[in-house]
Amino acid sequence: RFTERQLRALGRRVESETSARCSPYALACGAAWAGIEHARGGGRGLEGAPAPDARFGFVTGCKPRASPPVPANYFGNCLGLCRVQAKRGELTAAVASAAIWRAIEGLAEVGSVFRGSRGWVRWVQEYASARAVTVAGSPKLGVYAAADFGGAWRKPRKVEIASVEGTGALALAESGRDGDGGIEVGLALPRVEMEAFRKFYVDLLASLG
Repeated sequence: RFTERQLRALGRRVESETSARCSPYALACGAAWAGIEHARGGGRGLEGAPAPDARFGFVTGCKPRASPPVPANYFGNCLGLCRVQAKRGELTAAVASAAIWRAIEGLAEVGSVFRGSRGWVRWVQEYASARAVTVAGSPKLGVYAAADFGGAWRKPRKVEIASVEGTGALALAESGRDGDGGIEVGLALPRVEMEAFRKFYVDLLASLG
């Protein structure tokens, strides 16, 4: 879990190291992506050779970004794919967050959201074979608020996306603790990798003060 205060502190570090002014989404995803790659063993491939680039993928809403505009009566999710690559051996939380943010910034260019869409199926296959880290869920979905049953039940204490155990994706949600502006990241890794990720996460938060 990243609190709003921790995300602000991480944002200041990322800006000082990369000049990128990242969104909370990019910061949480970048820190988790770097932690997972660290847990997988860093930047060396077989027999000490440099490992291939680390890859990250997420979906974005295309409807407000399409040119020409999507008709108002269109009914569907209209999602597109975004992909990010970075040198695995250089992937710190700051580098990863900045790379994700620059991909998000690139979506502001008119018509860019569907650029390369003919290759999306091939990209998905390539990213799957490269063990790319992907995202399930979003803090904007408001899963805690949406699941407020009222009465004695009220809001759930914890929401999990169980499918990440099989897909290896990050499960993102808004913080369920009183809506404090934080972001929850759920993941499921093999035990050894999870312990390495836990250490990365604890060390990162300690370094942020």
